[in-house]
Amino acid sequence: MRRRLGFGLTGLVAIVVANAVVLLLLAARYHTTLSSLERDAALARRARALGVFAREQYIHEAHTIILGDHSHVGHQQEWVTTFGVRTGELAREVPARDRRTLDAIVAQSAELQRVFAVEVLPAVDRDDRDGIRDAHEHAEALVGHMIAGADALGDRFEQRAFDASRRADGSARVAIGLSGVLSMLAAVVALIAARRVWAGVAAPLAALQSTAERVASGDAAARVGALPAAELAVVGRAFDQMLDRLARREEELVHAERLAVVGRLAAGVAHEINNPLGVIRGYLKTMLDEVKEEGLRAELAILDEEALACQRIVEDLLTYARVPALALTPTDAATLVGEAIERLQAAGEVGGCEVRAKVETATLQIDPLRMRQVVVNLLRNGAQAMGGVGPLEVDGRRGPGGEYEVVVADRGPGVAPEVRANLFEPFASARPGGTGLGLAVCEGIVRAHGGEIAVRDRAGGGTEFVVRLPSAATAGRRGADT
Repeated sequence: MRRRLGFGLTGLVAIVVANAVVLLLLAARYHTTLSSLERDAALARRARALGVFAREQYIHEAHTIILGDHSHVGHQQEWVTTFGVRTGELAREVPARDRRTLDAIVAQSAELQRVFAVEVLPAVDRDDRDGIRDAHEHAEALVGHMIAGADALGDRFEQRAFDASRRADGSARVAIGLSGVLSMLAAVVALIAARRVWAGVAAPLAALQSTAERVASGDAAARVGALPAAELAVVGRAFDQMLDRLARREEELVHAERLAVVGRLAAGVAHEINNPLGVIRGYLKTMLDEVKEEGLRAELAILDEEALACQRIVEDLLTYARVPALALTPTDAATLVGEAIERLQAAGEVGGCEVRAKVETATLQIDPLRMRQVVVNLLRNGAQAMGGVGPLEVDGRRGPGGEYEVVVADRGPGVAPEVRANLFEPFASARPGGTGLGLAVCEGIVRAHGGEIAVRDRAGGGTEFVVRLPSAATAGRRGADT
């Protein structure tokens, strides 16, 4: 089938190329002919205008004779100058074969000017009627020759323009005729090629249709298999791959349903945990009311806030199951990251890690408690990955699209590819003793803010967790180093 299709396409391409070449050649010829037509038509108009200039020159000479004074000499000189300019311009464009006629007109104009200056004006000044009559007859004869020469020159150019127009029409008719013949030939070749190609694809198409019908009837194992036509074999393989992907997708949906069941179970457990946490917070609030020492009050307030964070954590164990409610507040990014670092350091959860933060200040419309929970969790994971020793870096900056990006980087052993695929799923953890809930909760919180969280390898070893928050309601831009 490929050979048949190749022959058909080669024939079509050859015909199309031939058609294009012929049309291009005829178009070039047509364009040249039209250019010649336009040039000759313009020369004809300008040549005939010389007769008008000669008449104007003669009219002012006649007025000089009639009035018997020099009042029209200035106007006559203006037309003489115009005539000279126009003949000079025309001389640069007139073909050599027409230069003799134009030169004769120019010579006659010069002779007319001489007659006016040497014969007419002196005769007018002397009031010599016989001299005036002889000079006038001489000038009139010269003007007649000039007009006749200009008309003859214009006739020649007009005839050439007419001939060019006929040639252009002939080229257009030839182009249309050849294009029609070649188009009909291309249609015939295309029809023959299509019939031959269809004869080679009918059976493979029937196999594809049969497989589709079997899958629709519930046979999930149905596959197209190998097809005789090499070109359609690619389609068959793609069809089979699509069926394989659908089968995998079905398995993923079953897996997701199982996770949803686990999520509902965990939500029930979280409800039970919330009850003792509520009691703890109640006692903390009572103690806050009774304690007067500021240092102790500050520590109790921190305990109450952390207990509140625990309540929020257990409420969002599996945030993918339900979108967490957010208490959005304008929050400074640098302050939030700084508070997260202070809490971890005060709790001794970073060990001997040196935390380096370089956060660009920006006002974000976020839930500060939940986003601090995300930062704390990522910092805690980084410190644990390095065994409590090494540099732990936090970088916050505005991205090229206006979004705000927080990067938490460590120099730990990194995340294995097989673990990375399920890293943000609940209860998936490669760390001994890990619950696998931290990153799942982080992802739910970030997604609830309309952002995204990702993991990538760090250059030189280690891991980077990247949190991107949308640009909505962000403001301010200045550097803040911790």
